[in-house]
Amino acid sequence: MRTKFSPSINLVRDGGRDYGYLATPNAKLIAEKIVRSERTGAQAFQLIGSFGTGKSAFLLAFANALRGQKTDWLISQQKEPEIISLVGEYRSLSEFLADHFELRKGQKGYQYILDAIHERYEKHGRLYLIIDEFGKFLEHAARTKPEEEMYFIQQLAEYFNDEDRNVTLLVTLHQSIEAYAQPTQRNEWKKVQGRLRALPFNEPVSQLVQLAAQQLAKAGTTVPKGVDVAALAKLSAEHHLFEEAPEAWTKEELSKLFPLDLIATQTLTKALQVCGQNSRSLFTFLRVGNIAPSKGYMFYGLPQVYDHLNSEFYSYLRSAGNPVRAQWQMLWGALERVDSQFGKDRKPYEDIVKSIGLLQLFGGKGASVDEQFLSAYLSALSGAKDTKKRLSELTARKIVLFVKHRASFRMTEGTDLDFESALSEASEHLEAIEDVAGKLRQHFNRQYVLAKEATYLTGSPRVFEYQLSDKAIAISPKGMVDGYVNLVFGSSPAQVQKVSADLKEPIVYGVFMNTDAIRTSLQDIEKAQRVIDKTLRTV
Repeated sequence: MRTKFSPSINLVRDGGRDYGYLATPNAKLIAEKIVRSERTGAQAFQLIGSFGTGKSAFLLAFANALRGQKTDWLISQQKEPEIISLVGEYRSLSEFLADHFELRKGQKGYQYILDAIHERYEKHGRLYLIIDEFGKFLEHAARTKPEEEMYFIQQLAEYFNDEDRNVTLLVTLHQSIEAYAQPTQRNEWKKVQGRLRALPFNEPVSQLVQLAAQQLAKAGTTVPKGVDVAALAKLSAEHHLFEEAPEAWTKEELSKLFPLDLIATQTLTKALQVCGQNSRSLFTFLRVGNIAPSKGYMFYGLPQVYDHLNSEFYSYLRSAGNPVRAQWQMLWGALERVDSQFGKDRKPYEDIVKSIGLLQLFGGKGASVDEQFLSAYLSALSGAKDTKKRLSELTARKIVLFVKHRASFRMTEGTDLDFESALSEASEHLEAIEDVAGKLRQHFNRQYVLAKEATYLTGSPRVFEYQLSDKAIAISPKGMVDGYVNLVFGSSPAQVQKVSADLKEPIVYGVFMNTDAIRTSLQDIEKAQRVIDKTLRTV
């Protein structure tokens, strides 16, 4: 029977469905650890991995294997267990589980939920509670009743960690539990984090590439005569394109990757992990993408990888959620300038810029994307000649820049300044920002605000002054000031409420919770200003 395929994985919707999961050695090891945890007192797990690493796909395949679906990577149990598969939502976990177990309004306390789980366990003798996207519950908990929600999660973990029960809790996260907490909550959340055993699920790129080769081999595509698939693997290793230790790829393995070349495959894998979500994984691309070299090309190489990413992820790449949007904007800008300056002859210049841009985004820090590499790569890809001459033209027009200390071409926006390196150098001379409020005062230019309603009702102006501080102030207004708007950056709401409880002074408090992000932004401003000042001094 032909395996069905969907471009997205949903643990609830797709339960029991066989979609041809390919397990990596890391996935096999994790599955074995979970199954062997029975009655050990460590039966609650957090599967932690970045976007696009295949956590949802693993959970679905793992649940299917437990239900008896044959696999070569997980030994099925003698008796089929009860499996409760759920997908997280941005709401209270306790309320979500109460609704799932259809508890009546008066039965929605924590113990009723644990009793409902225990009832299922006693009925079947073995139980798995699997929750994908568990981080959504934590994001909600951090902002709404954090103490209550974390207490329930603690109780839930303790129930599953009872060695007298044959039960397992498995949840997926994009980061540790502690990382979801507000700064003032982290110490408490660490305690809960320790009750769920962490299982890292960041698949090595080399393993994913090997699985990609297995998948592509099923298509039966043969390498055309005269195409040297090993040459590009050797080229990648010689120029240290990726940080992972180079694999000893055999000609047979590289032939299975065709029509993808190894450099394009590694770049694509890294790019899809950044773009995130299982619906955008490498295996979605392999199974639903039309993978064929463009006319005149021997491989599906870096230029086509760029075209795929720019088309499939158009909105995401241009959104504020893209962590490397600035570098993508630089790449788009470079391609626009190539189009305007080279016109109908632009194609080979575009291939150069796309290759440089993608390796700048997803290659290793020590990658040497020099003239030798680009000439060899583009020659193997499309038979391109005169790459050296075209690089000189692009450099002369300041579309790309050769950075000597990196021995690599980089994108530029018409300046000889390597801004990324300059920022990195500037950061080495900056001290950590401890006084957030003090730094913010340098950028805060609104000193007073008029209390409009009070002014309207009394006929007299009522002026409030802004005060930025790390702790809540408790001072009396002076002079023309009738009160204060106190913006607090280093205290919790509870601490501010304690100060203001018996205070009769006219002070309005605003408590900022996400001070880590503010501190990071202030450091970024200082780095950029240092670079600007240094550049102006050398002009």
